[in-house]
Amino acid sequence: MPDGEISIMEALNQIQSWLNGGNIEKVIQGCQEILEIEPGNNRALSMLKQAETLRHEKEIADADAKKEAEEAAASTTATPITTGPIGNIEVEKKEPTPKPEPTPEPEPYSSYRPPQASKKKMFLAMVIPAITVVLIGGLIVTALNNENRDEILDHDGPTISDEENDHSDRPEPDLSYLEENEQRVTDLTEMANAIDEFWHDNGHYPSIIEIEELIEDELDSIPVDPRHGEEDASGDPYGYTYAVYNVTSEGAGTYILSALFQDSKGEAHPWAQGASTKHYDDYRKVKSINVTYIGD
Repeated sequence: MPDGEISIMEALNQIQSWLNGGNIEKVIQGCQEILEIEPGNNRALSMLKQAETLRHEKEIADADAKKEAEEAAASTTATPITTGPIGNIEVEKKEPTPKPEPTPEPEPYSSYRPPQASKKKMFLAMVIPAITVVLIGGLIVTALNNENRDEILDHDGPTISDEENDHSDRPEPDLSYLEENEQRVTDLTEMANAIDEFWHDNGHYPSIIEIEELIEDELDSIPVDPRHGEEDASGDPYGYTYAVYNVTSEGAGTYILSALFQDSKGEAHPWAQGASTKHYDDYRKVKSINVTYIGD
């Protein structure tokens, strides 16, 4: 296996590990780099499609979580609790127990002992007032709690309706651009095969005048970019271009067949078949004498 294929395979394995670990941005960047080198790589296209779907779902989930957090924060804002008189509850004042008249001391006898207070009565005299205070305090606290609870329940704060929680009408992610990219891969591959067959038969690549006739003869029709005539977000035009360089009577020369491939943000990136684009800066400049649109 050639070294180039080994490096691409290792890169794809690394991208797969990023995908398994949820590193979506690295997966997208890695797949785009692979497809710049090898536009027809089905594994890279498949992982790119999975990563774009996961990124779209994450954006929706993050938006939902932010909305729920804002609604929860708003719903916890309650009316301030104020203190004041306790409605119609009146606390009964207990009249103080009059002091008993002192008992006249009996005349002294050697065997006489003054009467002692009962321990049980003394215990009850201390406990009963304490219980009374606790009961009254409990009634007061209960009344306050009930009043505050009614105020909170009556408070018209924001609520989350069933309709807001219903996400059944949420639009599916628009992945049509990936299908359009797959169509571009197919078209470029078929046209490149026709151009290579022409070279084997004739010893040189077709000129920009011959290219459309060749493709129509080989493929029965001239492929057209799914967005031919439109522009991407940065103003670059879509469409298939063919550029040919250094063709001589001896048959030397090379060609570049290219298209713009889309991403999820509407930006487009040129991908090509044939020679390396690093050596030819004008391969998509149709005003050049050696560059033309296919199907224009």
